[in-house]
Amino acid sequence: MRRITFLLVLFQFFSFAQKIDLPTEYIRNQSIKSRFSTIQYEGSPYLNEQFVDAEVIVDGKDHFTKKLRYDAYSDVFELQENNNEITGLIKSANIAILMDNNLYELYKYLDDGVEKEGYFINLTKKKGLKLLKNERKKFIEAVKAESGYDKDKPAKFVYVKNYFLKKEGLAAVEMRLKKKSILKLLNDKEKLINSYIKKHKLKLKDEKEMIQLIDYYNTL
Repeated sequence: MRRITFLLVLFQFFSFAQKIDLPTEYIRNQSIKSRFSTIQYEGSPYLNEQFVDAEVIVDGKDHFTKKLRYDAYSDVFELQENNNEITGLIKSANIAILMDNNLYELYKYLDDGVEKEGYFINLTKKKGLKLLKNERKKFIEAVKAESGYDKDKPAKFVYVKNYFLKKEGLAAVEMRLKKKSILKLLNDKEKLINSYIKKHKLKLKDEKEMIQLIDYYNTL
């Protein structure tokens, strides 16, 4: 009898917990409307147009399940409410989003020397230097044909993927998956890094090898 009572209480507790919704302070008050609704274009500003179940994590401990999609052009996560109204998630350093097995967090980064803030995926899990991936959509305006031999080029969204390195206390800096670019950013331990690259015959043209290198850097 005691076991049945305990299981009933436990069930009621989790049922109640699942009904707890994300506080409105983390949600924009106004509905979101697409700025591109009046023009024709190819592609999409979203990584995935469909809303999917995702977790909004507040302060690293409170988890809220919401229907989300990522506007990779505007760098905004959109929420679909129960009444199908679409609003936006407030950008805040204490909020992370777990969607499609990727954890999106806000980081400061440099863009042509100007400090900005945006969503990144941290590819390195060890403490120290971070390798961040930024997935965005770039909008390219339509181009009219200049002669009868050319064709009009429609407006379109294109997928862009960039990588950044972030040192503790500093804004993230963009890097290219090239040995020269990487050594320039890791110049404080350039000789050791260069030796490691040669020893393991790293090409540094993919994420796997870059993660391996940064993990090694964090042991020095």
